[in-house]
Amino acid sequence: MSFELENQSVIVTGAARGIGRVISQRFAALGARVSGWDLDTAPISDDPRIDLADAAAAGLGSDFARQLSAARQAAERAASIDAPLLLAQARLAESRAHRVLGQLDDAEQAASEGYQLYDGLGHPAGSAEAATEQANVRFERGDLEEAAA
Repeated sequence: MSFELENQSVIVTGAARGIGRVISQRFAALGARVSGWDLDTAPISDDPRIDLADAAAAGLGSDFARQLSAARQAAERAASIDAPLLLAQARLAESRAHRVLGQLDDAEQAASEGYQLYDGLGHPAGSAEAATEQANVRFERGDLEEAAA
């Protein structure tokens, strides 16, 4: 059986250890945005995927400062464990938050870094998402010609 989970959101209870942790990791590997819940948060507190889920939730709730903070935390944690795909996802989350907050230079820098990471990994869907984010930043800036390129 095959599941299409790219960009889908899933909630996993009991995600700190055992089967719940394995399920969370598998969903994340298949491209899902995972929100892991558990009474015991110690084993998952340093996982950049948790920060990415928090960033996504904050963005949905229009708390863009929290979105930016969580995305930055995810980027730091992803870099520390040498997880370039998670780092690329975090940089795009940062870009979205910066863009909505009107910090367009920072947004463009983060989107560019996300694009470079995805491109270097040979991840066409991620590269396309990052290129779209770059175009959105340029559009927000009023540079319509560059956004359309």
